[in-house]
Amino acid sequence: ELKKTLSLDFDHIFASQGLKRLHIFLSLLSGLIYDADWEIFDASTLLKLNESQGKRLDAVFEFTLENFEKVISLQEVADVAHMNVSSFCRYFKAHARRTYISFLNEYRIKQACRLLMNEDRTVLQISLEVGFNNLSNFNRQFKSVMNCSPMAYRKSLNPNLQ
Repeated sequence: ELKKTLSLDFDHIFASQGLKRLHIFLSLLSGLIYDADWEIFDASTLLKLNESQGKRLDAVFEFTLENFEKVISLQEVADVAHMNVSSFCRYFKAHARRTYISFLNEYRIKQACRLLMNEDRTVLQISLEVGFNNLSNFNRQFKSVMNCSPMAYRKSLNPNLQ
């Protein structure tokens, strides 16, 4: 719940200006200070990376950031890591603590959130722009990550929308 709230608060901060921006930021800090539900980050998995593993993950992340709007197969990203698909899936999950597909979808959704701040594109256009092939899959993935529909998210950023 905290992750969802923080994500929305950061989006509101970037969409706001002036004193409203400062107010939202201070509210966010206040929420962080008084929230007792903290999860300690365990950097031990990152410390276990040797130089070649770090370079491998960097290559995967760089490839993803440069190509997220395209269709990316597991074979393609496994090739970037110089691994077969099943080894890559195990490797990525061990080091990123999520599957590659969930990482990719979460990144795409975050990019969609950024685009939803502007009202010049439809939800369908945004879904295609961030790499989803159809609107229903985009809506389902968006709701699973953000706990609301893309339109509800857009309306939360600008309540004046009809």
